[in-house]
Amino acid sequence: MHKFTLNLLTISLGLAVMSMAKATPTAYQLLMSQIRLGEDSHREELVEQSLYRLELVEPNNPDVVAARFRYLLRKGDIDGAHKQLARLSLIAPDSKIYKASRTVMRLSSLEGRQALQMARLQAISGRYEEAIVSYDKLFNGVPSDVGMALEYWSAVAQIASRRNEAISQLKKLNIDNPNSGAILGALGQAYSQKGDRANAVANLEKALALGPHSSNNDKWNSLLKVNRYWLAIQQGDAALKANNPDRAERLFQQARNVDNTDSYAVLGLGDVAMARKDYPAAERYYQQTLRMDSGNTNAVRGLANIYRQQSPEKAEAFIASLSA
Repeated sequence: MHKFTLNLLTISLGLAVMSMAKATPTAYQLLMSQIRLGEDSHREELVEQSLYRLELVEPNNPDVVAARFRYLLRKGDIDGAHKQLARLSLIAPDSKIYKASRTVMRLSSLEGRQALQMARLQAISGRYEEAIVSYDKLFNGVPSDVGMALEYWSAVAQIASRRNEAISQLKKLNIDNPNSGAILGALGQAYSQKGDRANAVANLEKALALGPHSSNNDKWNSLLKVNRYWLAIQQGDAALKANNPDRAERLFQQARNVDNTDSYAVLGLGDVAMARKDYPAAERYYQQTLRMDSGNTNAVRGLANIYRQQSPEKAEAFIASLSA
């Protein structure tokens, strides 16, 4: 449990990077970026290599000291971690990175781990409001470190009435900590829960590009597929309403290519055929939709309209067959 907690905490604690580098900014930022990537993907050899190079040129940089502190803590070297924390208290006593590091140390204790576990269990079981109360009690409000703030606002995003607030705070985290796959993934998930498909797709794509080895990739890929599908459906519906059946057809076909098991892309192709007055094609698509989803009322309505044009009797017979 101890190691599990620390691994989760390091997802983005390394993201609390201050602009205090004396080395060449590009080189410094690249190495810190490698540390973040290593922590996010649990590649300790990448963290160690980057730390070694940074400590040669920036041994007293607060971000470098904090990264070494986290590394030692993950390795179980509590004495070494305490020494790095003490150094950090002298170098940057009022900094966010020091406060974040103190939080990590506190959460590495048995009492801290148990309190955090309780908050997480409440969140996992869907008791999000209780989880937020537990997080608030544990951290005396919103957590000061980036990793736990990310976890906190991700839980808040599950509460519909506070979702916009959570998205706003996650966007601030992203501004302060650019190029974080973990934050972008959380943003994508929050937008997905809100139904904002375009922003969900944009953020999830960035998250996957930045964290190709992240443990969250399966979840993000699944969310990306769902949101790409429904974004194409929404855009196809909009194109059809704008009397642009060609664009609508491309979008519905695109959605079908993303997920050929859902009926709404096929339904959309039926609607396109109806707009073109290609009734035989529309009938085929609507019938296929019903084979995929017998409860799709839009497909039933479309077929009824087609049959009504052919003869009232055929429409009545079709409707009667549905209740048979």
